[in-house]
Amino acid sequence: MVNLEEIETGHQISPDMAGDHERYLSSFNYSAEDIDKIIKEMASSGKEPIGSMGNDVPLAVLSRKPYRLFNYFKQLFAQVTNPPIDPIREELVMTLSGYLGSLQQNLLETSPDHVKMVRFRNPVITNTYFGIVKNLRYKGFSAANLKMHFDAERGAAGLRESLEQLCNDAEKAVDDGKNYIILSDRGITSELAPIPSLLAVSAVHHHLIEKRKRMQIDIVVESAEPREIMHFALLFGYGASIINPYMSFAIIERLLLKILITKFLQKAFILTGNTVSITGGTRRQYP
Repeated sequence: MVNLEEIETGHQISPDMAGDHERYLSSFNYSAEDIDKIIKEMASSGKEPIGSMGNDVPLAVLSRKPYRLFNYFKQLFAQVTNPPIDPIREELVMTLSGYLGSLQQNLLETSPDHVKMVRFRNPVITNTYFGIVKNLRYKGFSAANLKMHFDAERGAAGLRESLEQLCNDAEKAVDDGKNYIILSDRGITSELAPIPSLLAVSAVHHHLIEKRKRMQIDIVVESAEPREIMHFALLFGYGASIINPYMSFAIIERLLLKILITKFLQKAFILTGNTVSITGGTRRQYP
């Protein structure tokens, strides 16, 4: 077994999106509030943003306006474990670490393949660590890269067909002996629109469950869509093992260049602060 954070790499991948930055902001519907009140706050403090408890926004399912799929899920007030879990005072005995690899195989069979695993301490990873996961060749590891795209001109019909193809490709990856699949929405164009990440992950997850193949593979997500704590909690809840929110890191990179984040001076620490706030909030929503 090897730890992801201990794998050395001489190639640091910049989160900057260059000329695609504004196009991705528009395509994934980032607002000034998302940047200033959520991403900037998480990167600066390393904590989940604090806001008013009151929320009088109409339910997404009753609205005539389009919403992200995440917004159709609503956490009920005081929906906690019993006894309640305190992610701050009990941090030493709580963890979000996990594994990629043979953990899903039959534990009752004695085999050296059981140690063929990659352990990660944090399920939210930067672009550099995602590059390691994407190109990992440890003990024969291999992954299938699947695109979360659909034909924009064909609308709902194109989305339905692309989802079916995505599920079939994921099943084929299992049959081919892949260790994990990578669902990515990079590479969008005016013709190729992104499939909502939660829709893609949940569709693949339940398709593999129906085919009795879910326990044989892990799901890694590379998406520009998740930005709030609940987005990550939902993706984890629907089967994602690792998430690379590359657009959030690109926004933080721009804020650094504009000197709008001044509390921490080291870029690496600011990126870490963002992942710490995400995982800290996820412990509360997804213990």
